[in-house]
Amino acid sequence: IDVGTIDIAGVETYKLDYNGVSTATSGFNFNVATGGNANAKNLYAVSVLTNEQAEESMLIVKKALQRVDTIRAQIGAVMNNLQSIYDSQKVALDNTREAENVIRNTDYAEEMTNFTKLQIKMQSSMAMLAQANQLPQLVLQLLR
Repeated sequence: IDVGTIDIAGVETYKLDYNGVSTATSGFNFNVATGGNANAKNLYAVSVLTNEQAEESMLIVKKALQRVDTIRAQIGAVMNNLQSIYDSQKVALDNTREAENVIRNTDYAEEMTNFTKLQIKMQSSMAMLAQANQLPQLVLQLLR
């Protein structure tokens, strides 16, 4: 967790001064000196024995919570984006499957019936044309 420019949760030791948190060599028990700084070992060892220690502990915790809130907001935004991508991909997959089903589930019997009907119409049209051509040919033969 960043507070200022340095992590405050970890195995290293840190020092809080009025400008932020920086690494130090002593523990997290706040030893406020006249220079206005406090040393810390980890976030769970916050000392509130004096008013100064309590105030600086609250500042550390406040900064840590702000950072946690920021990270949670970023994670939430990423999760929303991933959910949106997942939803759109699921819709695309469903649409593709539906289109494939429409193609695969064609009623073959109905299509064969339509084909046979059109073929019969074409053959009967050809027969009618052949009969219609016979009468003029008879007339031509008689005239010869």
